[in-house]
Amino acid sequence: LGALALSWVSPFGAFGVGQDGKSGAVARSGKVTLAPLLGSLDGPIVAANDIGLAVATKQGAAFYQGTKAVPLANAGEIVDVAGISDSGIVAGTLTVTKDGTRQAMAYDTTNGKRTLLGVDAPNATSINSNGWIVGGSGKSAFLHVPGIGTKNLSSLVSPTAKLVIADVIRMTDAGEILVRGEVAGVPGLYVIDANAGAK
Repeated sequence: LGALALSWVSPFGAFGVGQDGKSGAVARSGKVTLAPLLGSLDGPIVAANDIGLAVATKQGAAFYQGTKAVPLANAGEIVDVAGISDSGIVAGTLTVTKDGTRQAMAYDTTNGKRTLLGVDAPNATSINSNGWIVGGSGKSAFLHVPGIGTKNLSSLVSPTAKLVIADVIRMTDAGEILVRGEVAGVPGLYVIDANAGAK
């Protein structure tokens, strides 16, 4: 992969940045194909799913399939991508540059629909293959399930557990959410079952 600075691998292929530093590159079966991504990249490709959609950090971010690139942000916005599901849902954090307002978002690459999750969900950190999104920190930590809505993550924790969530790290396809927090003043890593909030 001589022409490719590798940044992500999926069953579809390897994704990275071409030697010119201005192209997304896809390597399949030993062949590297350059795919221009909105002229230039401000960072590496950060996520890809099994059907070849890749998400690249840029001044806003974009997703592409083959040589088609679609921006994820409108004018005056920046999107930081957290990941993409196998069904083509992109999770990210949208920031309005004028006032710095931030909120998590979901973008459906199959129909172009963008869903903002609200100011109570200030940033997305992870998405699983089902399209469930988690993020936030402290009292703003959340779980978003498509078709059901957004819940505060603390509502999934038994009061007897006395877990105080600091921030959300990642969620598995099985719905296990890894968080950093503390119990009785002792910090540590804890797992919350997202399925309890997807009824």
